[in-house]
Amino acid sequence: MVGKRAEIVGGIVLIVVGATILYEHLTAAA
Repeated sequence: MVGKRAEIVGGIVLIVVGATILYEHLTAAA
């Protein structure tokens, strides 16, 4: 149960970090 929860949290973190980096790149390019 704990491992599954860690996977979900890890996935959310990766998505947030990836979206943040992508957003920064787009705004910097603009």
